[in-house]
Amino acid sequence: MTVDWRERTQAARTLVQTGVQVYSDIKVARANSLLQQRQEEAQHLTDRLASARRICDERHRGMGDVQAEEMQAQKQMKRLEADLKEILPTLGYDFDLGDHRDANVLALPKPGK
Repeated sequence: MTVDWRERTQAARTLVQTGVQVYSDIKVARANSLLQQRQEEAQHLTDRLASARRICDERHRGMGDVQAEEMQAQKQMKRLEADLKEILPTLGYDFDLGDHRDANVLALPKPGK
């Protein structure tokens, strides 16, 4: 029983095509895997950026709230000071609520060069 050269050629072609197909399938699978990994990394980065943006926006709003509260407290302090300036003299307390730091500060000589 002899194998005809045509059969050998066909068998060789089939092996080559199968090998090429397997090799090609492996390369395609690897490329798909790498692409999937890059897509996941890009999505992870996008998620982290969105989270950072939300945190930044929350901090910005928080700063605005704190500044508004500080401004309100400052207004209330000025109002209280004005009320005290009006009421204290009638109770026998007459003092200046001004800044007395200048009276407690001594000028020091500047060091010579």
